[in-house]
Amino acid sequence: HRAERRRRRSSPPPLAAAAHAARLCPLSSNPQSKMYKKGIKTADTILRKHPDHGETLSMKGLVLSTLGRAEPALELARRGLRANLRSHVCWHVLGLLRRGERAYDEAIRCYKNALRLEPDNPTVLRDLAQLQAQTRDLPGLLESRQALLEAAPKVRANWVSYAAAHPDLVARLQAMVA
Repeated sequence: HRAERRRRRSSPPPLAAAAHAARLCPLSSNPQSKMYKKGIKTADTILRKHPDHGETLSMKGLVLSTLGRAEPALELARRGLRANLRSHVCWHVLGLLRRGERAYDEAIRCYKNALRLEPDNPTVLRDLAQLQAQTRDLPGLLESRQALLEAAPKVRANWVSYAAAHPDLVARLQAMVA
């Protein structure tokens, strides 16, 4: 019985799979389509029924951050992560918010936790690689670019970015140009 209680506490509130997908999909696309008020309204609808749904709390925080409300956004993302530590979405959103605050080490840690939960997520891998390039973490960048290349070898951009991250290839190209 203890294991069952622990499992219930660590998993998100039970939403019907179809209802959850139908509601969360518009919420995740709203930040990209700049429909911020609709995104907040969708999140509030879900949170009325399930106030501790981690992914919804995190996504609402992401929408609020695009509206320039950084403090409540970060608090919502943290609440979402506390509600569901096993969600790669919660870790990714917190990483995005920390990157926006220029707390790069914490953002990288969040991205790595998201990848630990969902290893082949190309969006998180790209965000991590971009941040590793920005912080000049070249061994980490090479590892991230290689993981992207192995996940999708037919994408030309993955080959180019891996070649750009590889120190031997960069040195050879610089020698050829000089």
